Amino acid sequence: MVLFAAAFALLSAIAAVPMGRLVDRFGEPVFLVVGGLLMGAGALLTVTADTIPLLAFSQAALGLGQLASVVASQTLVGRKGDRKTRSARFGLYAAGAAIGQLIGPLV
Repeated sequence: MVLFAAAFALLSAIAAVPMGRLVDRFGEPVFLVVGGLLMGAGALLTVTADTIPLLAFSQAALGLGQLASVVASQTLVGRKGDRKTRSARFGLYAAGAAIGQLIGPLV
């Protein structure tokens, strides 16, 4: 179990700063799509994996996809509108994410 958590988090922790730079360079929409594709591929691989290394790889793909999506969406929220409403937008973004994390497991 620790191996899978490490596979999910370690690669993402290493890639976080370079991912932010890439999002700045290429734009948020590209990384929203890339993140969605990586998460979808990771989920499909999780279901079909028949070995421990393949399952760990699927978790790494899920982690990178989640990182790409979160960095892109946070950048998108930060760049829209004016400086006066930025805190309110981030607050709504965080509240929406928290509600999704509450409801998602129930669904």
